[in-house]
Amino acid sequence: MRKYLRTLRVQHYIKNGLICLAPFFGQILFRPDIMKSVALSILAFSFISSSIYIINDIHDVEKDRKHPKKCKRPIASGEISIVQAKRICATLMLLSVVLQCFIGARELAAWMVLGSYFLINILYSVYGAKDKPLVDVCLLASGFVLRVFYGAANTQVDISVWLLLVITSGSLYMGFGKRRNELVLSGDRTREVLRLYNKNFLSQSMGAMMTLSIVFYALWCMEKDTVERVQRFTYTVPIVMLILLRYSFIIEKDSDGDPVNVLIGDKALLLLCAIYITVLCWFIYLK
Repeated sequence: MRKYLRTLRVQHYIKNGLICLAPFFGQILFRPDIMKSVALSILAFSFISSSIYIINDIHDVEKDRKHPKKCKRPIASGEISIVQAKRICATLMLLSVVLQCFIGARELAAWMVLGSYFLINILYSVYGAKDKPLVDVCLLASGFVLRVFYGAANTQVDISVWLLLVITSGSLYMGFGKRRNELVLSGDRTREVLRLYNKNFLSQSMGAMMTLSIVFYALWCMEKDTVERVQRFTYTVPIVMLILLRYSFIIEKDSDGDPVNVLIGDKALLLLCAIYITVLCWFIYLK
């Protein structure tokens, strides 16, 4: 069982929490019908993302076998055969489609998001987009943005432009951080694209994206406070600043820069995120 969970990369399912974002801020997340849609949406997106990981592992199996860490992955190590992997991949894709039919077979926007996510990741993993500087980071960031759109589409909630800009700049910030730490820890030996980046550019890009994330978030908070005529959300800006600063502090160490590993590996960061979510719940649902 463990080898299958490793192949599916279940630890990365935490990213799918972004699907909750639109209904959460739309003040409808805890309605029974919405909770059902969100839960099924998270499952559907989890299955499609796992199928992408398997496709990537199959495509890169020979490279992974020569990598000091990736050679331990179930497909690269031979724990799971290529034939088994293809069957699992096909099953996951079918389950994702079936779940979306249950959520809303006529939700064209949701189908477009799922399809876009799949195609973008095929371009990234199979057709070499991950070897193109800037393109690789933009495609990585698009996965986070599409998760937000998917949740919005399945719950029919509009998303603030400022909030989308926060997610976009924040995703680029994490993407540049991931590439920066890959470069620092392993030079240009693991990814071809790392030969085209340098540490200064990636560090500066991280700083720019972090600054934009804070500015866009502050603008979203001010917009929210103006609409509700009560100054509340602006007070959460310092918490977001601390979260981003803590994230930067962690990846300056020996982290590989992977957002999931950074988040679940630091108790202080988890605590800050928990405080932030608690405060938002108070402001939105218990006001």
